[in-house]
Amino acid sequence: MDISISQIPAEMRLQFIQSMNLVVNTDGKPEAITADLRQAFHALDPTLPFRAPESMNASVAKALTFERLENWLSERLPRWLCC
Repeated sequence: MDISISQIPAEMRLQFIQSMNLVVNTDGKPEAITADLRQAFHALDPTLPFRAPESMNASVAKALTFERLENWLSERLPRWLCC
């Protein structure tokens, strides 16, 4: 959903902002553009939080942690119960 942050009621902004991610594709090292991104965020709105950048692999791995654990357990748990 694409909406401006100003369209979100003030009391709900933090909830929305905490779940937002910015994906940037770069040919160089991601660390090289972090300072520029931080400055651009601050120029747009000094109150916008800027979390530490992470790779797409790390982001996906973090998002799938629970699902991977659940799958691992479901593969092993029936064997533990039956034997």
